[in-house]
Amino acid sequence: MKKQNVGFSCNQASQHTNNIEQKYKRYFSMNDVYFREGIDYAFIGNLRYALSTPARLVDDVLLVAWDDIRMIYGGKFQFSQHTNQYVMTQDAISASLSPNQKILVAQNGTSREIDEIPLVVDGVFMVPIEGLMVLAFQKQAKWMRSYLLPGDYLGISDDGRMFPTVQFLKDLLIYSTKKVGILREMYYYQRAGVLEPYRLYVPSYYNPEKKYPLIVWLHGAWPNWHIDLAMDLTQKKFERLAEAHGYLLLCVNGYSFGFYGAGTPDLLPKPFTPQEQQCLALCEYEPLSSIDAVCGKYSIDRTKIYLCGNSMGGAGTFWLAMRHREMFRAIAPCGALTNSDMNLYDWSPLRDMPTLFVCGTENIGYENVSHSVATLRKHGVDAYLCTVPAAIHDDAWVDALPQIFGFFNRH
Repeated sequence: MKKQNVGFSCNQASQHTNNIEQKYKRYFSMNDVYFREGIDYAFIGNLRYALSTPARLVDDVLLVAWDDIRMIYGGKFQFSQHTNQYVMTQDAISASLSPNQKILVAQNGTSREIDEIPLVVDGVFMVPIEGLMVLAFQKQAKWMRSYLLPGDYLGISDDGRMFPTVQFLKDLLIYSTKKVGILREMYYYQRAGVLEPYRLYVPSYYNPEKKYPLIVWLHGAWPNWHIDLAMDLTQKKFERLAEAHGYLLLCVNGYSFGFYGAGTPDLLPKPFTPQEQQCLALCEYEPLSSIDAVCGKYSIDRTKIYLCGNSMGGAGTFWLAMRHREMFRAIAPCGALTNSDMNLYDWSPLRDMPTLFVCGTENIGYENVSHSVATLRKHGVDAYLCTVPAAIHDDAWVDALPQIFGFFNRH
């Protein structure tokens, strides 16, 4: 691409800063984690994470697999292993664990022992989670009994704000067995070594023996963004259309504010530092990793994956499609690229890509949108315009959802 400065109509929620850690701070912050004997999931808040091994209760002590602890707490702790000794560290506290031995805790030059014993159960190294987190790392824990199903949940927290409502506990019970409908889940994002959330809609008639198309949604740059915000804006319209048309629907997190790897809304090369390039790579590959995680769990037709998003997500739709053309069948960028000279870009990666550009008449730069789409077509992009009367930047895409589904259906 040519290196020139252009401006896009795209909300930028983060403050301009040269502090890389602040600028690309992760959207997701983990506080509470919930475990329960015998179920296949742990819950980070109300997001479920598929455990490699269900938690076990041995002599009234809840044991969790070491590999699952390492995945769940990878963003807050450091982990290492030396033969049969497993080490977990946070700040000045280090816990050393070995099978059938007391946990040894080192802190500020002193050491102490915790009586609860890690065990090998059915070939899996299992750790007493309450003793480890509370006695070693001084977290807070709370047990909560369910009156709907037998068994107790153990909550582990940084600040003790656990089980905020009875409805929250009911949600955990529902989500422990939920397979269709709205699913709020997490997966291990290996490139960053942390868990990342996504929101998925699975049609009620889902059959793993069949292959289903997948729509991937990229959110905009809203402050305090989370995976429910964009979907809730549609008041279930997005999910109901997915149900009616036979799609799975994935709303991804995107890791951080970084235009899904582009860094800025103009999609042109910038003199980013190596550190910033690493952050942007995490932003770019998180949606792709989310797709891989969902395709690994559900029966998805990989030849029918569609990409769309609004504002920052609209720019991200262009960026990811240009960078990873082979992954996507068609795209629908919304509310981006409305006031820029489209001739500044190298559109050859999107040659013949079916592209539906969605824009409301009240969006900044709408006057240029027809010309922009015409320019895309001149560069070989199979581009079309969906105008949404009287719609603004934030919600034109919601009104255009039937047209977006119709466009994807045709491709």
